[in-house]
Amino acid sequence: MAKHIVSLSQMLENDNRRREHTLSVNGSRTIPYAAANAQPPHGMQPGPMLKKHRPTSKKYIAALPLPSLLQSRYSRMLMETSESRRVAPVPRDDIHERSSTTREQCDPLHAERLQQLMDTVQSLLQDKQKETEAKSVKATLKKRKLDELEQDKRQRRDAKEQQRQHEHAEKLRRRQTKQDIQREKDVQRQACKAEKAHAKQTAEDAKANRKLEKQTLKTAALEIEQAEHLARQKAKELKRLAKDKAAAKRVSELRALSTRVWKLEHQRAVDAKESKALGDKIHLLAKTTKDLLAENKKLVKAVQEHKKVVTSTSSQLNSTVKQAKDTISTTSDNLHVTMQQWRDRGAGRLPKSTTTTPPPVNRILLDDEDNDEVFAIVDPTAAAAVVSSDENNPDSFGSTFAQDMIQHAREKRQRKQQHNRRRG
Repeated sequence: MAKHIVSLSQMLENDNRRREHTLSVNGSRTIPYAAANAQPPHGMQPGPMLKKHRPTSKKYIAALPLPSLLQSRYSRMLMETSESRRVAPVPRDDIHERSSTTREQCDPLHAERLQQLMDTVQSLLQDKQKETEAKSVKATLKKRKLDELEQDKRQRRDAKEQQRQHEHAEKLRRRQTKQDIQREKDVQRQACKAEKAHAKQTAEDAKANRKLEKQTLKTAALEIEQAEHLARQKAKELKRLAKDKAAAKRVSELRALSTRVWKLEHQRAVDAKESKALGDKIHLLAKTTKDLLAENKKLVKAVQEHKKVVTSTSSQLNSTVKQAKDTISTTSDNLHVTMQQWRDRGAGRLPKSTTTTPPPVNRILLDDEDNDEVFAIVDPTAAAAVVSSDENNPDSFGSTFAQDMIQHAREKRQRKQQHNRRRG
C-alpha cells in the first residue's frame, strides 16, 4: 500500500517538476487549468483570480493531472504525505515494517477508504494512460496525414511552378520570335519606304527643274512686257502731267483773281455796313435831340454840344466813304486792266454779263440802294446834304463788265422786292 502511495507521490512530484520546467522554458504566464481552479490551503486567503487557460501543447496534455484528483481532500492528504516522506526519506528495508505497523495502527475504516481511493486512482490513471495513448496515436496519424497532405501539396505546387516556368519560357520564346519577325518586317518596310522616297524625290527634283525653267522664261517675257507697258504709261503720264499743269495754272490764276475780287467786295460791304450803322446812329441822335429840345429848353447847350459831336462824326463818315470810293475806283481800274490783258492773250472766255454774276459782287450789290442812302448822308446841322454818286460816270468802274454786273444785280434786287411785296 505504501509502495503505491510513494508511486503516486512521485508521479505528482514528477508532474509538478515537468510543469515548472515547461513554464521556465516557455516563459509563459499561462497556468494549468487545475492550478487555476485549485483551492488555497487552510487558513490562507485566496489570491487574485487567474485567467483560465487550457494549454494546447501535445507535450503538456499528457502531464496534466485530473481536476477531481487535485481538488479532493484525499489528494491533498496524499500530497502532504509525499512532502513529509520527501523531507524524511525512509530506507527501503524499513518499508515493510513501517507499513505493517501503520496497517496495524490505522483505523480499519481509514484503511478501507484508502484502498478504495487507491483503486480509484489506479483505474483513473489507467483510463488516463489509455486516453493519452489514444490521443497520441490519433495525433500521430493526424500528423502523418498532414505530412502526406503537405507533401502532396508541395508536389502539386512544384509541378505547378514547373508548368508556369515552362509556359513563361515558351511565352518569352514566342515573344522573341514575334519581335524578330516584326524587326525584319520593319527593316524591309524602312528599306521600301526609303526607296520610294528616293524615287519620289528624284521625280520631284526633275519636275521642279522643269517648272523653274518655265518660270524663268515666263518671267523674262513678263519683264519685257512690263518694261514696254511702263514706257507707254510713262509717256501717257508725262502728257497728262503737262495738261494738268497747264490747267492747274489757269485754275490758280482764276482762283487768285476771284479771291482778290471777293476780298475787295467784302471790304466794300464791311465799309458800307459800318457807314449805315453810323448813319442810323446819327438819325437816332438827331431825333433824340429834337425831342429833348421840345421838352426842355434848358438842354440847348447840351444839344449844341451833341450837334458838334454829330458834325464831327459826319465828317469822319464822309471821309471814310470817300476813301471807300477811291478804293473801289482803284479796284475797278485794276480789274479793267486785268480783263484787257486776258482779252489780249485770249486765255479764255469770260461769262456774259446778262447770264451769270460772281457771288461776291451779287452779295455786295444786293444792298446797293441802302448804300446809296448811306452815301447820301443828311447832316441835321447843315442846310444841305452832300450827295455823290457814280451812276452818271460809268467809266469810273473801269470796264463794261462791271457795269453789266451792277445793272444785273439791281434788276435782280428789284424783282426780289416786287416778289416780296406780292407775297406780303
